[in-house]
Amino acid sequence: MKRIQPLWAAVLGIVALLLIVCFGSWLSRLSTVGNSGLDLTENKVHSLTDGTRAILSELDRETPVTIRYYATRQSPLLSREQKLFLGKVDALLKKYESLAAGGLRVEYLDPQPDTEEEDSARLDGIAGQRITLDNQEENIYLGISVSCLDQKTNVASLDPNQDTMLEYELSRAIAEVSRVDKPVLGVITGLPLEGAPARMPGQRPASPWILYQMLTQNYEVKLLGANPEEIDPAITSLLVLHPENVSEKTEYGIDQYLMQGGNLLVALDPYCYAASALQGGLSAGGLSQSDLPRLLKSWGVDYDPSKLVFDVKYKTPLQGGITSPLFLSLSSDAIQQESEVVTRGINDLVLPFVGSLSTSGSTLEVEPLLTGSPNSGLVASHKALDIRGSAIHSYQNTLDSQAHTFALRLTGDFQSAFPEGLSSENGNDESDVSDENSQTADQAEGLKSSGGKGSVIVLADVDFLADPFAFQVSNVMGMQMVQAMNGNSSLLLNIIDQSLGSKHLIGSRSRSSARRPFTVIEEMEGEFERSVGEKIAEAQAQQEATIAKIQELEANRAQGSAFTLSRDSAAEIERLNEEQVKYAREVRELQKGLQSQKSDLAGSVIFWTMVPVILLVITTGLSVLTIRKQRSKKVFN
Repeated sequence: MKRIQPLWAAVLGIVALLLIVCFGSWLSRLSTVGNSGLDLTENKVHSLTDGTRAILSELDRETPVTIRYYATRQSPLLSREQKLFLGKVDALLKKYESLAAGGLRVEYLDPQPDTEEEDSARLDGIAGQRITLDNQEENIYLGISVSCLDQKTNVASLDPNQDTMLEYELSRAIAEVSRVDKPVLGVITGLPLEGAPARMPGQRPASPWILYQMLTQNYEVKLLGANPEEIDPAITSLLVLHPENVSEKTEYGIDQYLMQGGNLLVALDPYCYAASALQGGLSAGGLSQSDLPRLLKSWGVDYDPSKLVFDVKYKTPLQGGITSPLFLSLSSDAIQQESEVVTRGINDLVLPFVGSLSTSGSTLEVEPLLTGSPNSGLVASHKALDIRGSAIHSYQNTLDSQAHTFALRLTGDFQSAFPEGLSSENGNDESDVSDENSQTADQAEGLKSSGGKGSVIVLADVDFLADPFAFQVSNVMGMQMVQAMNGNSSLLLNIIDQSLGSKHLIGSRSRSSARRPFTVIEEMEGEFERSVGEKIAEAQAQQEATIAKIQELEANRAQGSAFTLSRDSAAEIERLNEEQVKYAREVRELQKGLQSQKSDLAGSVIFWTMVPVILLVITTGLSVLTIRKQRSKKVFN
């Protein structure tokens, strides 16, 4: 048998290896193989959420969604961070296209100056960023346009610093353009959102709430009244706003809407200033409160409509020199920013007269959205009527050192608050009882479980949505100008946008950051700073004591020999110098010790990372060598 020469064997091996690499690269581009992998990160930062996967799985191949991805790739003005971000967006879009299985088409466009791609970017509303560097100036485009049939939306500018929001923004845009019908928002409330007639002759009628006007521009809004008897399941999302004196039948309707998979937002209030103002305001002593007792109990949520939260940390200065801890101005540290989409990017909120929410024994997943400081407590709701009284100064005596929650999200499999159904005694009118076909003696049974992962957001304030607390209205040349004063309107619009865009957007949360800090190194450095700080403080104390001693010796110069005192002073100064040299030497030794610890840690990481790979390669090589020797023996024997 003719043997192949070693040189030719090596050449053939190299050629075969190159062919394998090229074929593997080609295969990964044309199939889902290249877009799948094992994600071992803590928060699965490289995996798409279940909500995104569900949105992509529902896309229609007959009418695919088109994504035009505009990225100025050839510009020399792109920063390293932007270039890395481009690669991240490329990888994400490939995953989307692969999972959509024909329901999504991606076009990669590189807008250069004075080109058709640049004109297309402008038509799609993609904002160009003007960058100047070393006397060079250029428009950099980085954005996405999403369209399907005659519907179009965009993410006008992608920010590398907001990479954790990339998946949600893209999934939201896809869900928005792929919807055929306009989403419907149902509202249960007794508040005059759409305005009210004048209460007295000569007065102007009340204008619609600004937030209500904003909602009607984007969605189909159905006002259901304060106590609707039933809720149309075709409503995409339901907003329950200040349910005051709500009936059991209305609670049952809300419960069954949730059991059918509806999205629910509930805003309660232990003292609703907007509703009390209709009853005469503070001067009339009106106290308007809202609650959903049966539903909250079934969800495991504790809420007392007779209690207000006071928070000394977030107290708000009011007119007349009053600072009220009942009127809260929340900063970013009280707002969930890590994983929750609806609150991300909101830095300030104003909550007038807010209640407290907590959970006990709930089987649902609970995520606090707004949380106060431990420097807080609870007081009776009627304390809001004493906003200008001396009661404000006595709140410190009722501190409970508990960080109260003002808003939370509940997710999971909801169980009905009416497991036995709605009793005919409480749920039916007398006119219904006369009907022979009605269930007069029995109970009207309904769904007992949501049968899937439902979502409910509960807020303990309503007034934050009212015009005086959310918007600044001015008149400029006869035109009404409206400007948001804080993040109040953004919070509600974010929640509704998420729930109305697609039922799956609830599961498409903000992705955790892929940046992983070296916590062990940081802890070592922190310990080093603490130890050095102690040494510095000790050295400074010795230095001050020495200086004080020198001053004392100089002050007593007249009582002894000047030569002796001078020599003593010189000795003290010399000792001080020795202490300073000693301190500097200790700091250097500590720095060397820290560097040595870092080097040992880096060496350990490299060792335990590389050694298993090296052992695997050696083991594989020895196995192949052994197999080849055995085969060679069989051939020659």
